[in-house]
Amino acid sequence: MENTAPKLFVFVLMPFEETFGDVYKLGIKPACKDAGAYCERLDEQIFHENMLDRIYNQIAKADLIIADMSKRNPNVFYEAGYAHALGKRVILMTQDADDIPFDLKHYPHIVYDNRKIAELKPDLERRVRWFVEHPTVPADKALRSFAFRLNGTLIEGGAKAKPYERNLFELTIHNPSNHTYKQGSYKVAILGPRTIYAKISGDEAEKDILNIDTGNSRIMYLPVNADFFPDDWFRVVFTIGRFFSNLPEKEIPCEIVVYSELGKSIHPFTIMLD
Repeated sequence: MENTAPKLFVFVLMPFEETFGDVYKLGIKPACKDAGAYCERLDEQIFHENMLDRIYNQIAKADLIIADMSKRNPNVFYEAGYAHALGKRVILMTQDADDIPFDLKHYPHIVYDNRKIAELKPDLERRVRWFVEHPTVPADKALRSFAFRLNGTLIEGGAKAKPYERNLFELTIHNPSNHTYKQGSYKVAILGPRTIYAKISGDEAEKDILNIDTGNSRIMYLPVNADFFPDDWFRVVFTIGRFFSNLPEKEIPCEIVVYSELGKSIHPFTIMLD
C-alpha cells in the first residue's frame, strides 16, 4: 500500500542566478525526491504576499532547510541565519570552501564542484534521508546524547574537572545513540578563554590539536574524526596550559562543543588549573 503520510518539506535557499539552475534541477531536487522528501524553491511557488514575507513564512514552515552558500550571496546568508535563529535543521552547501566565512566554518558543508553536479546528489540524498527517517528528533537533542567524562567527572550542569598531574586531562566520549556519525561529518572542540591552550600528551603525541584564536575566545579542536558508531567510545589525553603563568584564575569556564551536520550542542564545564 502506498504511503500517504505527508512528506518532509524542504525549502531551498540559493542564489537566483541561471548558473545555479542545474544545481537545483539535477542535484538538489532529485536528491530530496529519492530520499523521500519534497522540496521547493521560492520561484516554484505561487503567492500573493511580498517576497520577503513569503521567504520567512516558508523557512518557518519547512521541516528542513537546504542553503547553498556559494559566492557569499548576502541574501542566502541572511536567510540561513534566520533559519538557524528559528532552530531549524539546516544543510549547508557551497561550491568553494574558501567562500565559507569564519563564523560558519564550524558547521559541516557539502562542498561540490559545479561541473560535477551528479556527484552532489548521493551525498545530499544521504543527509536528507537521515532527517526523513528521524523527523521528530530535534538536532540538539540528538547531539546532547553524547556523554563526556573529563578525568572521570561527568560533564553536565557546569561540572568542575580537576587535572591529573601537570594539568593533564583525559576526555572520554560516548555515543549512546543509535546514530552513526561518519568521519568528517562532526567535530569535537573545547571552547575557552584566549589565555589557555591545549596540546596532545602521552601516547597520542603524533596527533595535534588545532588551536584557533577567535579574538574573544580560543577553540581547541580535538583529534576525534573517525566513524563514531552507536554505543562507541573515544579517548583523548591532552594538557591545558596558560600563555601567562602568573594569571590568577584557578577556575576557568569552558565548553565542550560538538559540531555536526545535525547542528551544534554545547556542554559547559569548569577546568580547575593549578
